[in-house]
Amino acid sequence: MVAALSAAAWADGPATRQVAATSAATAPAERRVSPPRVYRDRVEPNWLPGGTRFWYRNDLRGGAREFVLVDAAAGTRAPAFDHAKAAAAWADGPATR
Repeated sequence: MVAALSAAAWADGPATRQVAATSAATAPAERRVSPPRVYRDRVEPNWLPGGTRFWYRNDLRGGAREFVLVDAAAGTRAPAFDHAKAAAAWADGPATR
């Protein structure tokens, strides 16, 4: 009986065709991958020789990234390098030495 009611409810008609058309029109948008909404949610350590320091990357809003250096023995966390200076160096092009 449930199957008969389901079949009757979804019988081909104007409303069914409208739902199918709407679903087909919106399907590509539903398949798009949405950008992350949570940032700085994980640390994947890249240990340096000696086993007391590591660096990791934070993915930030807008595609930006920051690299962080952690010294576990000293209990410190700081930028791995001067991000603004590195960005300026990359913008200038390859080094000519």
